[in-house]
Amino acid sequence: MNPIIQSGVVCYNINNVTNQAMYGNCRYIASNSSLTTFTLPSAILAGQCIEVIGYNSAGWTISLGAGKSINWIDSTGTISLSSGKHDSYSYVKLICVVPNTVWNIIGSEGSLLLK
Repeated sequence: MNPIIQSGVVCYNINNVTNQAMYGNCRYIASNSSLTTFTLPSAILAGQCIEVIGYNSAGWTISLGAGKSINWIDSTGTISLSSGKHDSYSYVKLICVVPNTVWNIIGSEGSLLLK
């Protein structure tokens, strides 16, 4: 089981596995030595946020799942969002804008790839 440290309504998950289901209002630190794949929650309310902080050499990716999308500037992705190939310390903050399906990127650092 991954350690989760509760602080108010935000949880911090120091992730050391290759696959991780995500929950609303949580921050995830991708510290596994292999590529870490996060999966967006299937049920989430509009206004809830998720953050991923990269801290490994292999990077991370967020799998969207069927019927989900992420909007960023003037692009929309429906498959995945990931840290750049050589930017494993990338950061992203997402907010759900349509319950269960649509996310907007409201903060980021580093290189991100939206597919």
